[in-house]
Amino acid sequence: MLKKIMTTAFLPALAFLPLFQVDAQPTSRQLWAMPREQAAEQSMRDLNAILSPSGVYPRGFEGILFRSGVVGTDLLTRPYGSPYPGVCARDVLTLRYAHVGDVNAADRMAEPVRAYQVRVRQEFALVRPPTLAMLNASETGNGSQFRSECADIGSSATWFWVSGEDPRLAANGWMLFQNALRAAHAGTLSLDRCETPDVPSSTSCMQLLDSLSDYHLLRGVAVDVSVDPRNYHLEVGDYYIRIDAARDPNVGAIWNERVTAISVTERSFVMD
Repeated sequence: MLKKIMTTAFLPALAFLPLFQVDAQPTSRQLWAMPREQAAEQSMRDLNAILSPSGVYPRGFEGILFRSGVVGTDLLTRPYGSPYPGVCARDVLTLRYAHVGDVNAADRMAEPVRAYQVRVRQEFALVRPPTLAMLNASETGNGSQFRSECADIGSSATWFWVSGEDPRLAANGWMLFQNALRAAHAGTLSLDRCETPDVPSSTSCMQLLDSLSDYHLLRGVAVDVSVDPRNYHLEVGDYYIRIDAARDPNVGAIWNERVTAISVTERSFVMD
């Protein structure tokens, strides 16, 4: 009788014990051996631990007007180390919403919406000016994802996060910009175009480009590899900078590229 009473008393407590006891930082063996239900709980717990919601539901565009209602919200991972020292990364998960009511309603903001999709993109941050030596010293594993220079960025970073295909491209785009500036100052490279309302002369354009040489201002890097020379498109501060770079085996750059042209355009002058 006593045994039955003790067993009954412990049943509620046993119900709240984990099915498979693991440490705060589980090993690969522990994760691999988890029962399906506990593995699902562990993965959701780990995901919540690295995600931070943006806290904003922006309205979407329809044409040039804010009238399509809410279309999504972003959730951001903690910054982590890329394979390249000095270049950090984060993932941006966009939770997408769609209307479940009358999509032709005059007031789209009054219609109900429902989440249906997640899109993911990477962004990068240069925590120090990138160099060829930094990119050649690529690291994988050994805790490189948890470098303190990236963990310390937090949400109070005073520079822009950079959009681009990968961290190497983000760093190389900035290095090409610096090479272009040096060539322009040396007189071996001229500005192809300078379309800004407040910069009327090439001298002022050079002053503008010099003012943009702070790596904290980099916002985006893209490259068109279908043409030769390649076209690099940088978004720096409030300006778009285009750099043409041709392959040259005699140039000691990251991809043996030599800058052949540079132009700058104010962002308000370019239709996104």
